[in-house]
Amino acid sequence: MKKISIRLTWALFAASILPAQVSAREAEPETSSFPNMPPSSQLPSQVSGSETDQTEQVTAPEKRDVSVLRRIMSTDPKTIVIEAKHRDDLRSCEATEGEAMMIALYNCWPLLEGFQTYREAKEIARDHRRSRRALMREKPEYRGSKEYQASLEAEYDDAIQSAKKIEALAGKREYPMQDMLLFLANLIQSSIAKKRDDYDTALASVDSSIMLFETTKITEPDFANLEALKRERTRLLDRKAEASR
Repeated sequence: MKKISIRLTWALFAASILPAQVSAREAEPETSSFPNMPPSSQLPSQVSGSETDQTEQVTAPEKRDVSVLRRIMSTDPKTIVIEAKHRDDLRSCEATEGEAMMIALYNCWPLLEGFQTYREAKEIARDHRRSRRALMREKPEYRGSKEYQASLEAEYDDAIQSAKKIEALAGKREYPMQDMLLFLANLIQSSIAKKRDDYDTALASVDSSIMLFETTKITEPDFANLEALKRERTRLLDRKAEASR
């Protein structure tokens, strides 16, 4: 399989916790019989002939298989329901690559609970930002006020609390895909630490991700991208050194 770029791999996760968010499928929770079946990995086939079809063919990517990592991150886990009577069924939880990872997201409760917690963290951050934007429209001077900074700090505190909750759910690393959750928690904490110029905490989060990548059981291409993390660590060390001058 041809690897996607390091920049895209990193953005695939990082964009989920910063203002630019990965789009999610909005729908009512599924209530289908267990086990749940995720949507197909294939993009819809196109029938040529119409002007719309021809436009889509021009703009569509050449590669028609969608990365399973992208599919996981673009799925709204709140649309997935695992009834309480099925939550002890852990047969799908050992997934390490490919379609099995999507099946695990839809059927392994310890994983779904973690991704739902991550989704909640994104929504909390979104609500903080929407509130600030509304206040700035009403009062442009709000942007430089103490209240604006207090809102930022409240958002950061909520994000760290969410990261800690994800760590509590996934920290034992019982199932391979929990490494995805821990990586996301590390990204949250590193991002907030950088905003607060706390480079020691940011470095600790990056080091934790490096350890995850070095020991993960996930074999899906492009997940354990150590080179990207090592570059991020170098950038943080440079910023720390610059700040200490």
